[in-house]
Amino acid sequence: MKPLAGRIVLLTGASGGLGTYIAHALAQAGTDLALVAYPGAGLEELRQEVVKAGRHAIAMSSDLRLPEQQHY
Repeated sequence: MKPLAGRIVLLTGASGGLGTYIAHALAQAGTDLALVAYPGAGLEELRQEVVKAGRHAIAMSSDLRLPEQQHY
């Protein structure tokens, strides 16, 4: 597997238990993150934790099943 450091990762389901764990692991691996979840509770707090870990992150509350919420 290629190193993850320096990459940008789109993480869906980020605010759930496993998603939060994965977000922290990816940040520790040196990735920047686009955090997406619906309804999005806890996303901003997770974004702040990733930033405190020294990575860039954005948080978006979006239901990707709905075309009108698929922000490309």
